[in-house]
Amino acid sequence: MAVLDFDGVICDSVDECLAASFLAAYELQGLPAPAGGPAARRDRFSRMRVFIRSGEDYLLIHRLIDAGVEVRDQAGFDGHVRGAGRQEMARFHELFYRGRRALLERDRDAWLAMNRIYPQARAALQAAAGRPLFILSTKRPEYIHEILGHAGIPVPPAQVLYSGEDPKLPLVEKLRVDGGFARAAFVDDQVD
Repeated sequence: MAVLDFDGVICDSVDECLAASFLAAYELQGLPAPAGGPAARRDRFSRMRVFIRSGEDYLLIHRLIDAGVEVRDQAGFDGHVRGAGRQEMARFHELFYRGRRALLERDRDAWLAMNRIYPQARAALQAAAGRPLFILSTKRPEYIHEILGHAGIPVPPAQVLYSGEDPKLPLVEKLRVDGGFARAAFVDDQVD
């Protein structure tokens, strides 16, 4: 049995996450956007993206970029999450998903184009059709199905799972046990 994360493993969603979080960090809050827009911060955003665990973390990345903070490891990033506090991170969560919905409503085709499937992932998903392969992500399943459908990659709904706030490894183990598999391979881009 194989379990794959979506963002960063199957889908290069950096541009979509950058656009949605930039919109949420500035426009939705009525704050002046930094010069150069999202493109001017793509490199710094991408370097810190490997530390995120959920959508709200993207707004924290903008805050860190604005403050000139460079994060080099997961422990440092997690320290900034704790420093922001639960209430602020909950606000970031709501804002990020409002930003994503706003992008979808403005131009669904552009949003889909920002979610590029890695060529190797496309080939692997097509080769795995009919085999025990699951996608486990913090991205909502309806978005994953739409992105994969747009890319011409059908995946049965039961094979796309939402982890929400839950740690992924226990969910992978539950899938393995419930499915009667001897082993499970899990591929994630999360550093830790």
